[in-house]
Amino acid sequence: MLKDVRITEIYRHIKTGGLYLVLCDDAKMQAKDWFRDIHKNDQIIYDEQVDMEPVVVYTSLKDHKVWVRPTEEFMERFEVVTDA
Repeated sequence: MLKDVRITEIYRHIKTGGLYLVLCDDAKMQAKDWFRDIHKNDQIIYDEQVDMEPVVVYTSLKDHKVWVRPTEEFMERFEVVTDA
């Protein structure tokens, strides 16, 4: 898993291999009614409000679509491209 995310670096999606450029590494998602299920033993034990959750804004180098993903999730699913 990544330890941090840096703006203007290229990242590879671990599952798909797609390449992405980070546009913003310190954004916040403002969504009063955004909740994340907290699981224990495959059961939802409570919903956690995630208003003002840190997110990463990034763009595909293939089709230039812009994406937003929670920072923690981004760090689990991407790796820095070192062979570019």
